[in-house]
Amino acid sequence: MSDLKHEVIAERWAALIKERMDSGMTIKEWCRERNVKESQYYYWLKTLRRDEADAAEQDLQGLRLSWSSRPSAKGRRLRLAGPQPSSAKAVFL
Repeated sequence: MSDLKHEVIAERWAALIKERMDSGMTIKEWCRERNVKESQYYYWLKTLRRDEADAAEQDLQGLRLSWSSRPSAKGRRLRLAGPQPSSAKAVFL
């Protein structure tokens, strides 16, 4: 699947999963009512979680950690330097 196609489908499933979560229905009830296979729901839930974890890992790889050379009253400070993390997306836990 092309990256663009994956992204479009993933955005659609993210909206569907959020809709299900907001509905208060169980996954089984929600899938039955919308004629969606539970296996599809769980596949996309896992895929979206993996995509978010991968994006978070890439954000962290761009950061440099360094100890401040001057201790403060609270001890040494850990400073983060690097690009700002990518924009936040919905995370499904």
